[in-house]
Amino acid sequence: MAPDGKIRSGALAWARRNARELNWEIARDMGAVAPAAGAAVADIGCGAKPYQQYFPGAARYLGIDLPAERSANKLEKRADVYADLRRLPIADESFDVVLCTQVLEHVPEPARVLAEAHRILRTGGTAVLTVPFMAAEHEEPHDYLRFTSYGIADLLERCGFEAVSVKKQFGFWSAIGEMIYWHYHRKVAGTRWEKYWFAAGTTIFLRGFHLLNRLDPDEKLVLNLFVTARKAPVERVRESGAANEVREQEEVRL
Repeated sequence: MAPDGKIRSGALAWARRNARELNWEIARDMGAVAPAAGAAVADIGCGAKPYQQYFPGAARYLGIDLPAERSANKLEKRADVYADLRRLPIADESFDVVLCTQVLEHVPEPARVLAEAHRILRTGGTAVLTVPFMAAEHEEPHDYLRFTSYGIADLLERCGFEAVSVKKQFGFWSAIGEMIYWHYHRKVAGTRWEKYWFAAGTTIFLRGFHLLNRLDPDEKLVLNLFVTARKAPVERVRESGAANEVREQEEVRL
């Protein structure tokens, strides 16, 4: 490869890495979740386990995901267990922390996934979730839902969680930038320019809009929600909660 070709390829590779790091706000908030050393962590819908690095003291980090042939996301997967996320082959109360990042919008029954997360989490354990408020359709046809801060909090509480905290990420300006980015991405999709638009567009264009949020914050229109919650003791779980409804449905099927 000619020197200029190596430079171009190297620059493109750097831009792509930097584009992935554009989730810096998610990464920062994830880094603030600091479980005690020796905690057991389950990552539901783990993909390539991008958040494992934030739990260096974990005694166990278990990645769980659908097998690639059953998933709309054909990106690299490094799961330790491949299973239906609505029926995890894991014992009750096995983990101190459960992660579920950018997953619930891709399942038609998110309450059942959360019920399983609740089941495998130890009492008092922490659930960490991220869900989109606004995003273009992706991983079609398995793209079912978007969540408001009130909707995801209510769903978690009905599934037996408490102390729900919802942080809004990437405000108004990021939302505007995302819409512009996807408009032009659609025009170059499938062409030789797509990879350059992905790298340069996300690295330079979107980052500029993200920085505008710091100057003019607005949390009514956002891209993403970062959520933490705690598994409530059994006596505090609502008897009419979604976790109980899911269990009753399973009993009926049996």
